[in-house]
Amino acid sequence: MQTLRRIAAVLTFPAVAYLGAACERETPTGAPPPPLMQMADAARTWTNDFEKPGDDTPAGGWYPNPPATITRTPSGAAATYASGIQSASGSWHARLRPNVDPCPKVPVSDACSGPYTFWGKSSSFNPVFPDGGYVTEIDIYLDVAWMTLDPTTRYDTRYDWDSSIDDQFGGFRRDFVFNAGTPLTPTEAASSPGYYVNASTNAFRSGAFPENTCPNPSAPPNYCRTPVKIVQSGWYVFQHYFHLTTISGNTYLAVDMSVRQLNGSVVASWTIYDQEDVAGFGGDAYGWFVINEIQDLAVDCSTLHPPGKTPSGRTCPLPPPSSATGGGQVQPNLMGGKATFGFNAKQGSSGHLNYLNHVTGAHLDCTVSTVTITPPTADFSGSCSANSDATTFSAHVEDHGNPGKDNDVFRITYNMMTEGGMLTSGNIEIH
Repeated sequence: MQTLRRIAAVLTFPAVAYLGAACERETPTGAPPPPLMQMADAARTWTNDFEKPGDDTPAGGWYPNPPATITRTPSGAAATYASGIQSASGSWHARLRPNVDPCPKVPVSDACSGPYTFWGKSSSFNPVFPDGGYVTEIDIYLDVAWMTLDPTTRYDTRYDWDSSIDDQFGGFRRDFVFNAGTPLTPTEAASSPGYYVNASTNAFRSGAFPENTCPNPSAPPNYCRTPVKIVQSGWYVFQHYFHLTTISGNTYLAVDMSVRQLNGSVVASWTIYDQEDVAGFGGDAYGWFVINEIQDLAVDCSTLHPPGKTPSGRTCPLPPPSSATGGGQVQPNLMGGKATFGFNAKQGSSGHLNYLNHVTGAHLDCTVSTVTITPPTADFSGSCSANSDATTFSAHVEDHGNPGKDNDVFRITYNMMTEGGMLTSGNIEIH
């Protein structure tokens, strides 16, 4: 069996079981013998959102697994995959690079194996299943357009994300793996792009593939799990929820594996069951990109926490607002009247503004070129088209919640005049 070793700490890192078979591993060197019985507390909370220097190192809880790498990256940075994306959480995320580029698409156990985390522990050793179970999550960006740019090499390109559990003695028990990848043929990757995702207890090309319609385990109470094809680019939360349940008088570990959008909507979900035996169930062991064949795969918000913290109550901070949009009516001056407006402005890219003063007839059709957002306000400016009644403009907006009427503010300055104020209708959103 292939193992990864943390040389500095001399700790043995387990490999994923092949073809669903049980897999044994060594007890980490120097770890104390497990007690015969331990009282379980609720799961701890650990979060790494890559916001701090060192979050992409063992000191921050992530191990690169050389020659593979994990690199903390600022929001909006250029990359070979999903270039320029905003972080899912805060202002930083991480990029993963395989140990070779391009990765050989062969069923060798260590080909393109990626980084791993012990969820804030110093090793994978964890003999205690927490009261009420626990949840692990990671955000992964799926870039659908990426495969269409070079379908002849980017078809059948995969990653396996694994969250594993120990037994009650602190030994490895089982892996629970999201198998994900691009279509199997260049034709489908070019004409019908998307990422197939499924859930199993296998990893590596030797033991799993995302399009499998009946991956291991499938014997009752398990079932054949249908893969989902995700065709929209964006950040997705890959969540494992480990908890105990009773079926026909027997105790099972149930692992609810779901893929969600950042707004909490569920894209796909499956449950895998593992019947209790004399080895019992311990706690979280590790999270591991068992394989990663995507150069610059983007990840964010790796976290372990007790049940009950759904994606709508994330342990990672939301990314800072980067856009302002709105439309409605204002009084252009203290004398009253009506002016209508509509705009969109996003940091790092262009936007548009349209403004009409119904009293004077002044009309502005303008391109937004600079944007500064300091919630709940935004300021933006730009140049106007030749048929506008000004050559440049600047605007100040305020978002004070819903409804926008009598709360939000829109002011525009052009030709050395400032017009507008509180909205008489419409809404402004900074997001």
